[in-house]
Amino acid sequence: MKEQYQRKLEEQRRDKDGFDEKIQEMHRHNIKVESEFEKERALSEQKILFLEKNLDEKSSKEKEYLSNWNNQKSELSNEIRLVCQKYEGELKQLNLLLDEEKERSGELDAQLQDLQQSFKEKSQMWQEQEYRYKMMIDQTQDHAKQIEMAANALKNESLVGLES
Repeated sequence: MKEQYQRKLEEQRRDKDGFDEKIQEMHRHNIKVESEFEKERALSEQKILFLEKNLDEKSSKEKEYLSNWNNQKSELSNEIRLVCQKYEGELKQLNLLLDEEKERSGELDAQLQDLQQSFKEKSQMWQEQEYRYKMMIDQTQDHAKQIEMAANALKNESLVGLES
């Protein structure tokens, strides 16, 4: 019985040693898992800090870009407004000049029509006077021919009277 008791005791010691070894192995495994967990947690915290910092930088840059964009937009709007005012002023001035030129053109057209009418009237008057002068010249030439013929006739009569 003692032997049996010793065997059992030996068996229980082996079991206890096995359990102790398993406990130590589990303890080492827990330490390893805990260490890996801490390592992962530290890496995650670093990653979170990095991402938060990156996010802050991006947010800051975005605010800066938006501010610059709004400033440029405002400046461009002012430039556009100034250019529009300038060209609207020039357009008004050109429209006034155009209206003046249209009025002047109308006046010149009226003057041209008056001059054309006057030219037509004077041309007709000159044609009538030319016709009268030609008639007078023809009459004067006819009259001169008649006088010449009368003079020749008188001359011939005088010569005929002298000859006889």
